Amino acid sequence: MDTDLFYQDKEAVQAAAAELAGMDFEDIQIGAELNDQAFLDGLSEMVSAAGMSADQAMAYLSDMGIDAEVIDNTTTSTDKR
Repeated sequence: MDTDLFYQDKEAVQAAAAELAGMDFEDIQIGAELNDQAFLDGLSEMVSAAGMSADQAMAYLSDMGIDAEVIDNTTTSTDKR
């Protein structure tokens, strides 16, 4: 193994890291906010059809890398015939 080459590469990486550290980047947030009613309605139908609780739906979405807040929206009807 050529140790000189290793140290040259290491120095180049360290120099690039130092240069980047000195730059003033704007804070950025990676991701997207999904507020599409058609998607939300479809998701709600899927969760209801699967009989999932809000916690189960959040865990399912989390497994796909989606950070979501899901609330139970159950309705009850009273038949007064």
